Amino acid sequence: MRGIVRRRKPDHIFVYAGVFSVLYGFWLWAESGSRGALIVVLVGLLLADGGYRFRWTRRVLAQGFAGLLWTIRSVARASSGLVTARRRLAGGTDLRTILMMSSLRFERFCADLLEREGYKVTLTSPTGDAGVDVEFRAPSGALGLAQAKRWTHTPVGRPVVQQLFGEMTHEGAAMGYVITTSRFTREAVEWAAGKRIGLIDGEELELLATKYFGRIHLRTSEILPLPAASELRRYS
Repeated sequence: MRGIVRRRKPDHIFVYAGVFSVLYGFWLWAESGSRGALIVVLVGLLLADGGYRFRWTRRVLAQGFAGLLWTIRSVARASSGLVTARRRLAGGTDLRTILMMSSLRFERFCADLLEREGYKVTLTSPTGDAGVDVEFRAPSGALGLAQAKRWTHTPVGRPVVQQLFGEMTHEGAAMGYVITTSRFTREAVEWAAGKRIGLIDGEELELLATKYFGRIHLRTSEILPLPAASELRRYS
């Protein structure tokens, strides 16, 4: 009958090949993070659309160069989300989990990190520790002191680093660490330069946690009683 337009069936070979290329491109991106994987994804999209006589491609080209850029951006965002999801499935510990730790659990966590670094560690008494949370010794016997600051929005300033350095001098410690879930001010970093004090911020802490422990699962007794972000900085 006239007036009836028959839609052509898609060429399944192109569609299957395109879907396979897209999946392979995403897998390649998740494994290596190479931007070349995006080209594989785009080729796969073109192949899949070829099975439908390039209807989607013609529409994108009709919208102009801006439409093409939007498409590439969308693919890049999807790939980035896939990489993030894969890293979480691989067992990485994110900073949010670390921030949920109670004060005592966080100090033990920092002590465990130093132990994995090859030191022999001892947790100090919760009271009267003069700002020192962990004592550790190198294989050579050299003493070290560490301070753990589980802060969120407030950066660790120079006074905290100076306090630890003062305790190092008093105790005859050869080295020290300030470990925080937050970041350090520029003054703190500049003051610590040239001294045997290591500054570990939240980003590096997250990487070390993933390296040594994978994903950390907290028990109820290890979780911060006041988990609101506004309350977290009250604890150190």
